[in-house]
Amino acid sequence: MSAPPGGAGLARQRMVKSGNFATRSAGAGGMQLVPSWSSDAAAPATISSNKLVVAGAMVGATVRATVEVSDGNPGRLSCRLMVDGVQVAAAEQPTTSSSTPVSLSATVNLTAGALVHLEAYSITLSSFQERTIKATTTFLEVAPV
Repeated sequence: MSAPPGGAGLARQRMVKSGNFATRSAGAGGMQLVPSWSSDAAAPATISSNKLVVAGAMVGATVRATVEVSDGNPGRLSCRLMVDGVQVAAAEQPTTSSSTPVSLSATVNLTAGALVHLEAYSITLSSFQERTIKATTTFLEVAPV
């Protein structure tokens, strides 16, 4: 199945983080799926096993996430956006400040039923130090351009 041109086949869909999440460090296993999401009422999304299930299809859709950290542990957060198990974007927190979010974005072709999710881990000075992803302001969405 090929995705239709333009935005006619895809509406904005967003999931928001529900509950803080302590990421592990590279020394404790590296990247991991970020769990516990809920659908945003303003841009409803279907969520299955902590992944957004795309409703509709589009060539050149935007996939984006903003990830905020709520602790003051040393180190930075590294994140990646995945679509159907393939990395489409990656970014690291530019500083060790907990007020600096990680922003990720990619333009991708989406088909109905594609699975979009976020993975993260802590880049820390200590091999087992965690960073905590903040629930209230962290989101992942797909949208027409």
